[in-house]
Amino acid sequence: MKNCFIYRHIGIVVLCVYTLFTTIAVAQETEQKLTRGISIDKIVEDNFIQGRVYGLSASEFNQYKVVVYVHTDIWYIHPYATGGKGKSYAEILSNGTWEIETVKREFSADKVAALIVKNDYNPPVKIKNINSITSIAIFISEKTEDKL
Repeated sequence: MKNCFIYRHIGIVVLCVYTLFTTIAVAQETEQKLTRGISIDKIVEDNFIQGRVYGLSASEFNQYKVVVYVHTDIWYIHPYATGGKGKSYAEILSNGTWEIETVKREFSADKVAALIVKNDYNPPVKIKNINSITSIAIFISEKTEDKL
């Protein structure tokens, strides 16, 4: 009878420890999803836009790409609607940075947005509401000193 009592307590302790570790793992995964983000760190007019992604593991970098949009009257993919890597999207490098070329246009942008999207996602060429694009992170910058 005494052994049954001990085994029952051991079972309860094991269950509590398992529940604790499971809760911690779920909390860490949720926190990682909440902290996924992207930044635009530098814009050099008529040359490049570069930034960084965070909250993704290095093994996830090749599952995603960065698309950049500029806003004039609506949002347009930048710098080119087609053209592949470096032209219509940027790959995420092993250190979490990205870079895409930029081209000065006739109309200056008042906002720039960078989004992390799945590699197989085909983003729209133009869109009214940038937040309707399926992404895991978005960064929108008001343009002040630099123009695109």
